[in-house]
Parts: sequence; structure tokens; C-alpha cells
Amino acid sequence: MSNYPTTLRLPLQFDVARLQHDATQFSPSQWQKHFNIHVYEGDWSGVALRMLPDAATPLFPDPNSKQAFVDAPAMAQTSYVAEVLRALHCQVNSVRFLKLAAGSSIKRHRDYQLGIEDGEVRLHIPVQTNAMVEFYLDDVRVPMAEGELWFLNFNHYHSVRNRSEQDRIHLVIDCAVNDWLLGFLKQPNGIR
Repeated sequence: MSNYPTTLRLPLQFDVARLQHDATQFSPSQWQKHFNIHVYEGDWSGVALRMLPDAATPLFPDPNSKQAFVDAPAMAQTSYVAEVLRALHCQVNSVRFLKLAAGSSIKRHRDYQLGIEDGEVRLHIPVQTNAMVEFYLDDVRVPMAEGELWFLNFNHYHSVRNRSEQDRIHLVIDCAVNDWLLGFLKQPNGIR
């Protein structure tokens, strides 16, 4: 059993307007349907900004790949994301904008190999969201606000319901666990 929190807001805040500007730089055809088609209803799509060169789809951060993550062509269309990534003092792997369309939902499921004990974690920065978007981890609602940086242990069950009339967009970043990240998680300076 881990002594680390399963949910924690980290003490970094990012510029919402600049994040939203970056998220609008892509044509509709650049937003690819999420590969995990069995866990959502409606429209869940994304744009890969860092990806594996050998991935079956750019959105898939294959934990079994032996290749290193590289910037995807779409990264060049952003002006702020690189600055956000430099604020994270850890190895950054997969980076994606993920959009859950208005009225859509992600069913309760678990991801694998995304816990501190696995050596890789997934961070979320809400880019466009509102109070009608309900994100649950272990059946407890996590109130993430735009521009905040959140650690969540996605080895645990989670689900999302977008009950609003606005698309929900998050910047989703997979990082290698290091002392910088563990410093927050061992002596959290955020909200559990």
C-alpha cells in the first residue's frame, strides 16, 4: 500500500488564456478520436504534442515501447506548452491535449502503470472546464480548476462526465517520477 496521496494539486499555476490559445491552434482534422473506444460515450479526442515514434496512433503512450518520446509536429503549433513543460523539473514523456466534448462521458475505468510505484505518473492541467464537468477518482469528485496542475494516480478507478454545453480540454502530461515530483508528494504543498 502506497503512503502517497492518490490526488494532489501541485503548487504551480499556469496562464489559462495562453493555454486556451494553444488549444485552439488545431484544425478539426487534427483532433483524433481517442484510441480507447470502449470507455467513453460521445466524443473524446486529442492532439499529440509528444509521442512515441513507433506508436500505432500518436495519442497512445505505449508503456511497453522501448523508444523515447519525441515532439510531435503539432507541438510547433503551440507557443506556451514548451514553457509549461520547462516548469516541470522531470523527464516529460507523453503530452496531449485531450478534449471531452459537451455532453460526453468517460466511463469508470483504470489505467495501468501510472502510479508512483510504476515510475511514471500522469499530470493534468485543466485548460477549459467548468463546474458542470465532474471528474471522479475512487468515486470522489476532484474539483480541478483551469490552470491548476494536478497529480492523480490513474491506476485507481476514475470517470468523467461533461454535463456542460462546453467542451472540456486538459493538457495531459506523463512524467517520469524523480526527486522533484516526490518532494511534492512526500510533503505535499497542495490539496489532497
